[in-house]
Amino acid sequence: MDVFGRITAVLLSIALFFGLPCVYYRMKKEDLTYLYTLQETARFIDRVRDNGGLTEKLYGDYLDRLEAFGPPGQVKLEEEDGWLTVRISNGFVYGGRIRNEDG
Repeated sequence: MDVFGRITAVLLSIALFFGLPCVYYRMKKEDLTYLYTLQETARFIDRVRDNGGLTEKLYGDYLDRLEAFGPPGQVKLEEEDGWLTVRISNGFVYGGRIRNEDG
């Protein structure tokens, strides 16, 4: 029985030694992906506002940047009263003003 206990302890130690860092890095990647998506979406909305409107090139560049961390999923753009809202199928939502109050 002593041998069985040692083998179990070694296997458990190996599983913890390799398993916990994998879980940690997965959580970190999710955080980094969220922050990267937030940053790129803010830049995208700023570019739309600076450009005076949305173009296919701006939208294509934005999607290309999002794909740097993997496929972003479905991206939906909504514009209402001078605000552009970006909704991504992973639950990310961000919005920003693309027109001045008076125009």
